[in-house]
Amino acid sequence: ELTKVALASTAMAAAMLAAIALIDAALGRGGARNLLELVGGGAVGLAVFVGVAWMLHVRDMAFFVDLIPSRFRSAKQIGR
Repeated sequence: ELTKVALASTAMAAAMLAAIALIDAALGRGGARNLLELVGGGAVGLAVFVGVAWMLHVRDMAFFVDLIPSRFRSAKQIGR
């Protein structure tokens, strides 16, 4: 499990760095760019971590799915 989480974390870090570099190249200096780098990099990193961890079948991901309110879960997950 530790190896799976380490792989997901490495993919997350790489995605965050790529997102920040793209935003940095696209926008000039300023507070808006910094905020967009923070929010955009964080969102991309979160999405990549969850996606990779889910694909690698990290056991603890099921715990987080259970935290999602049932109205947002698919019918397949509710009936498990």
